[in-house]
Amino acid sequence: MTEPAQVTRRWQLPAAALLSFVGLGVSLYLTRHHLSYLQSGAPSACNFGGAWNCDLVSSGQHSTVWGIPLSHVGSLFYLLTALVSLLGAARDSIRKSLHGLLVVLSLAAVLASVGLFALSTLVIRAFCLFCMILHAVNLGLLGMTLLGSRPAVRSLASLRPGELLRNPALMLILIGGLFGGLSSMLGIRYVLDSQRTASRLAAELAAKNAVKVEPKAGVPLLDIPSAPALGPKDAPITLIEVSDFECPFCQKVSGVVEELLTQYPGKIRVVFRHFPLDEACNPLVKRKIHEHACAAARSAYCAGRQGKFFPMAKKLFGGAVEDADHKPLAAELGLDVESFSRCLLSPEARSTILDDIQAASQNGVRGVPVLFLNGRPVKGAQPIDTYRQIINEELTKTAK
Repeated sequence: MTEPAQVTRRWQLPAAALLSFVGLGVSLYLTRHHLSYLQSGAPSACNFGGAWNCDLVSSGQHSTVWGIPLSHVGSLFYLLTALVSLLGAARDSIRKSLHGLLVVLSLAAVLASVGLFALSTLVIRAFCLFCMILHAVNLGLLGMTLLGSRPAVRSLASLRPGELLRNPALMLILIGGLFGGLSSMLGIRYVLDSQRTASRLAAELAAKNAVKVEPKAGVPLLDIPSAPALGPKDAPITLIEVSDFECPFCQKVSGVVEELLTQYPGKIRVVFRHFPLDEACNPLVKRKIHEHACAAARSAYCAGRQGKFFPMAKKLFGGAVEDADHKPLAAELGLDVESFSRCLLSPEARSTILDDIQAASQNGVRGVPVLFLNGRPVKGAQPIDTYRQIINEELTKTAK
């Protein structure tokens, strides 16, 4: 029985190219996120907390090989499969051989996906939604190219080096790919190394300037029993977050605080104090800045009265601060909405926020965000390495 001369379907290689471009786009996004996350520590759009945490998977300690992000290696791979697919679709003479090459590349990609999925499951214990998309792309490439793959793989195995040398387009892809891939990997490694060095130096300088503020007579403490707190009471690090739910820099820092809690499990206790930059409740503010901040602070306080301060704070920081009515949020969090509504109008809500403002002001707070790490103030939205530097120094002190 003779095999048909044409075993590769016309749609296979164009479809493989399309899938490759999907993989390329996702990989480029993950590389961009890797670079920005290392600098800021701010959570990405697919950091949903818990087991679904792209930041932990795609930018953590297992996300690089020889200092190069795995996502960048993925970008080079998908660019290669896209070019091979397009060339195979355009050249009948080498279509079968390039089809065979795609089978080999797709199989290698699926094996890599299996290994990375095992790493996420057994070691990192977290998953990345975009990484899952890439795993699906790899499976799709393999499934798509398996059709008619036996003659294609045979054709690839029988391909002689001389035939490659006589094909200018294929040689251009190979030489350009090797040179471009190596250059891009060296370039991105240089950028990452420079970024890490700059971040480390800035963190060291900021940590040096963050001198512990000793309590003074007559100045109220920021760490008080009635303030909302999260984490073990005996944690070696007390992080006091003075913040405003409508402040964009505060929103960024809230994400960094979440990430620090993930990176230092059981080591940090977070205490929250309000400092809304809103003239409606802050007597220190003389002009309109954040017109929804006081209402948001009251909503967080009232949610805290029912044990849901931090879940409400997360929603407010996440963009719900400007909602005209926070009662739907209260219902979503399982609060008693009637009790929540009464609390919003209570004098206790207003006086608690005012007490926070006065205490923060007397402790030197003039703007937000400000984090006090074991009494060491860090002002503004700093890179995550700044907080890590101080936390590591404080942990070293407590270990002695």
